[in-house]
Amino acid sequence: MIVVDGHLDLAMCALDWNRDLRLSALETRRQEAGMAQKGRGTGTVGFPEMRAGQVALSFATAFARVAWPGSGVSGYRTQEIAYGHAMGHLAYYRQLAANGGVRLVASRADLDRHLAEWSEPIRPGAGPEEPPLGFVVSMEGADAIVSPEQVPEWWANGLRIVSLCHYGFSAYAHGTGMPGGLLPRGRPLLRAMEEVGMILDVSHLAEQAFYVDQIDHVCQVAGDARHAAIGSDLDGGYGTEQCPHDLDTIADLQKVPDLLQRRGYAEDDIRLVMHGNWVRLLREALPAS
Repeated sequence: MIVVDGHLDLAMCALDWNRDLRLSALETRRQEAGMAQKGRGTGTVGFPEMRAGQVALSFATAFARVAWPGSGVSGYRTQEIAYGHAMGHLAYYRQLAANGGVRLVASRADLDRHLAEWSEPIRPGAGPEEPPLGFVVSMEGADAIVSPEQVPEWWANGLRIVSLCHYGFSAYAHGTGMPGGLLPRGRPLLRAMEEVGMILDVSHLAEQAFYVDQIDHVCQVAGDARHAAIGSDLDGGYGTEQCPHDLDTIADLQKVPDLLQRRGYAEDDIRLVMHGNWVRLLREALPAS
């Protein structure tokens, strides 16, 4: 069953952690053996594992926050620096797409074409005949958007999803671990995002969680399975030391359908959680072409 993963910090892993994601996670662990930094030698994500786990589409982040005084988080000194760094993340995704094996999905036409290729029987190891991994470019924390006037530039460059903040607070809103709401610059940014059709990610405006218990809880509260989906955040600054004990790599997301089936979920509902709900949202929100 194909998976749509709503959050992967792939460019951060590549540019900030100097990982070649074309290698398997196991090979990257070998290369990082003995490194003391948290998450080193315990990574879970590589393109081979994404293919093995049928992660057909993921929301691939551009991530660069500012260390605002009082925010309690690390980051860059200015928004201009954050802008340059996040544009580097975007350039990395573009180069991957130019090299082949990756597709940037920025419209409904892109999405339909991509899913059609993944609906064909997949032959692992078939090389160029395998469908590409699809990336919808998102931004975790909006500090890299220097002003609302810059939103059209980001949109034209392929950004489709933005969260206003990460931990602490951003130029636009309070985030995880920092009580509060929108800051004065937040509303103009939201208006600019609405004008171009940018999707708003509210995950860090409130505490977020992932595991089957939480998926089940959301479904029980909502009364159906149409409001829960996967957003793994694997290798987002950590490795297996902060993962469920039975998840060794991202390929193990394929264990989730069986776990949901044991909870009594029907096949159609499981498909909604694994990919259908994200696909429905993207079809509603992305531009036609």
